[in-house]
Amino acid sequence: MNVLGLQLPTILLASFYGPKVAGWFMLSQRMIDGPIGLLSQASAKVYLGEAASIFREKPHNLKKLFLKIVNKLSLLALLPTLILVLLGAQIFGLFFGAVWEESGKYVQIMAPMFFLKFVMIPLSQTLYVLEKLGWQVFWDAMRLILVAGGLYLTYQAKWSPLLAILVYSVIMSVMYIMLFFINLHALAVPKAKTGG
Repeated sequence: MNVLGLQLPTILLASFYGPKVAGWFMLSQRMIDGPIGLLSQASAKVYLGEAASIFREKPHNLKKLFLKIVNKLSLLALLPTLILVLLGAQIFGLFFGAVWEESGKYVQIMAPMFFLKFVMIPLSQTLYVLEKLGWQVFWDAMRLILVAGGLYLTYQAKWSPLLAILVYSVIMSVMYIMLFFINLHALAVPKAKTGG
């Protein structure tokens, strides 16, 4: 479900709007998701180790760690996000040529979503630490349904590709905010496993 949720937007955009739009979307995703993936993976490993240790020793301190990392990652992502919002099209046009400026426009629209993704992906490890995998599956299912439904309705309404990207970005932003609150709720009263 997770993999399908990540691949589905490209498949639907290609089906609804053609390969050119899908190509612009894929470039925008790859250029931003690459650095996000590397940094998120490193952050996730550090967070997972620290969170698991705190969960065993002082489970009530896990929420404090979670919020501390939210603040750190938010501050780290703020400036790059502002640059993408303001100059995404120009940056892509400069590095890839004028024909790829459309990808940069997609990045400008999706910048808030990328910001939330950067913050939340490492912290989603909290659900693994708390053994709330069912909650993660619920989130993955909701994302899949809402993204598919949103893009389908956008196409049926004959909205432009830019509006379709905006709808996708809004849905995904809402989903990452939802993931934040799911994790926060899971942290309300964490209890470490005890032997016996």
